[in-house]
Amino acid sequence: MEFDVPVVLDMRDMWPDIFVDAVPRPVRPIARLLLEPLFRQTRYACSHATAIIGITDPFVAWGLTRGGRNRSALDRSFPLSHETILPDSSQLEEARKFWARQNVSPDDPLATICYFGNVNRQLDLSHIVEAARILHHRGIPVRFVLCGQGERLQEYRHAAAALPNILFPGWVNQAQMATLMSDSLAGLDPLPRRYDFLATINNKAIIYLSAGLPVISSPRTGILFDLLEHHRCGLSYDASDAMGLADIAAHLVSDASAHARMSANAVQLYRKQFSPEKILDSIVAYLSQIVSSAPAANATAEPSLVSFSRRFHLDENRT
Repeated sequence: MEFDVPVVLDMRDMWPDIFVDAVPRPVRPIARLLLEPLFRQTRYACSHATAIIGITDPFVAWGLTRGGRNRSALDRSFPLSHETILPDSSQLEEARKFWARQNVSPDDPLATICYFGNVNRQLDLSHIVEAARILHHRGIPVRFVLCGQGERLQEYRHAAAALPNILFPGWVNQAQMATLMSDSLAGLDPLPRRYDFLATINNKAIIYLSAGLPVISSPRTGILFDLLEHHRCGLSYDASDAMGLADIAAHLVSDASAHARMSANAVQLYRKQFSPEKILDSIVAYLSQIVSSAPAANATAEPSLVSFSRRFHLDENRT
């Protein structure tokens, strides 16, 4: 490195690989050829970096593979985090009024399963509409509230128009998210069955855990599935399996003790692995170790480590 400044690459998205996978299979060889400059840049960056970190170990492994290098003690994973900021009382009051206008309230006989995220073509939510239909026909008091914007929002609203137990309120703010989660049974986190999603623990899951919500995820494979299984803080179903989702919802609403155990485990897991304080302290110590190995950088790098590290893994608190 020309100026002896250490470089740490943070792996969060598997670019440009996923760009190739986004096009139809017959034209992928052409896409791969057109994107070769980006692949070349990726190989160079990963092979010349001082260290590679990522949001999970599989992301670190992906960067190491791209760089054609073996893992060292400096190549580590640091998960995303979520900093819980409680809205003030006036914001919470307005949020309660918002949900009351949507016929969602704490004393509602329907238990709520919430979702926050994009409503676009990358993720098919049609099986959730079908799961709501199954639960309605069974007479099971569960409602899905799916919050977010996207090009498929109107399509889903139309498909669910006759169902009283599913709601698409559109975009919601932080106070509306907080109040909905406080009144919810669980948080829904269906992921596309694609290698980069199966290698991640996304902010959505971490936000649910921070609120003490058991996570309902799909598919039944990948690092998020393994995490929920190991810590017993959620349940998973096969990709697009409406019946499987309906069965999980029915189980959670009928077994209060099982739900209480998963909720307690969710809070415990968040505090142990995903709280900002633990992660940021680890990152500051790690970056200090990196800086100490480059004497030329010591004079200017150390004071900025704390502020930089807060952005490092807290700037993705988006859903």
